[in-house]
Amino acid sequence: MNLSNVIGRRLQQRGIGRRYRNGASAPGGNILTPSRIAWANEMMRWADEFICQPHPMLGRKGPVCPFMQKTMRVDRYLIALHDEVRDPDVWRLRDIVFSHAEGLKKNFPETDPEGAFTGLVIVFPLLPASDLGVLDELHSQLKSDLMAHDVMLSPFYAKSVKPSISNPEFHVFQSPLPCFVLRHVDVRDIVFLGNNPLAFARYHARFAEKFRDNKVSNEFGYVDRYNEAKARYSVR
Repeated sequence: MNLSNVIGRRLQQRGIGRRYRNGASAPGGNILTPSRIAWANEMMRWADEFICQPHPMLGRKGPVCPFMQKTMRVDRYLIALHDEVRDPDVWRLRDIVFSHAEGLKKNFPETDPEGAFTGLVIVFPLLPASDLGVLDELHSQLKSDLMAHDVMLSPFYAKSVKPSISNPEFHVFQSPLPCFVLRHVDVRDIVFLGNNPLAFARYHARFAEKFRDNKVSNEFGYVDRYNEAKARYSVR
């Protein structure tokens, strides 16, 4: 990553040079058009028919995402359409992600009833297929800082080859339209951040008491992964 990119990211995190703030919508706001309705319906079908369902290649029991069924049930599956994005402008995309991360924490805090189950899908329906690698690039740039602020970020698009944690042959991060998914960090996210020192430091500060009090199940190896990360980073 070049120095100007790093400096730009830090400035945007501090609100400098930003156009989008606190989950601000795309141009046109919440006005619905036939195209926007169709895109939203496509992402609803994806969530219902894929993300909420088990899959034989997943490598573990349960649905693809253990959060999504509850998210749908409590009406916290949120879709933000950004059809103004038509090229891989890193500054603009980063601005949008930071904006929605702010909005998630401000408008749908974990302290609200069912707030912890909020899932926000930021959709870029007109981002060209040839440019979708920018989503992986941004994920690599932003994931540690966002996780350290209690927000999870995941990129999805049609031909993503990012594998499932439980089965490296299963490309689970595929979706009909390119998007990022944002949600609050959960104790089960040890599977994603046990090898990330910055993110694990925050995770440990938040959830260590739950592990000490034996309130975390080890059915899917959560306790084992947590103890391995503690040993890896010499955390007591």
